[in-house]
Amino acid sequence: MKKAYIITFDKIVSLTTLHNIIGSLHDKGYVEHWCRYVSNSYIVISTLNFNQLNEYIGNRLNSSDRKYLVIEVDLNNCNGWMPNEAWEWIRKGKKSLSDSVT
Repeated sequence: MKKAYIITFDKIVSLTTLHNIIGSLHDKGYVEHWCRYVSNSYIVISTLNFNQLNEYIGNRLNSSDRKYLVIEVDLNNCNGWMPNEAWEWIRKGKKSLSDSVT
């Protein structure tokens, strides 16, 4: 079952490393959709469970870069100040999640 997560990385992790990790998750089909509207933070729709996602990310960071946080989120309960594109992505993410249940 697909779930939404926020993944936040320490600023010490390079942007190239972040894109490589998220890109490889997407290429392998583990992440269906993702967005990045806040520096070093991604919202992803993933088929992996929390532990699998956490392990995948942790295994791709070296020990000095291994400061990150994975949080499962409910896209129905969110608010804040973001560009319109971010809210559109969240609406599409909610639809993707609801489509996976039916």
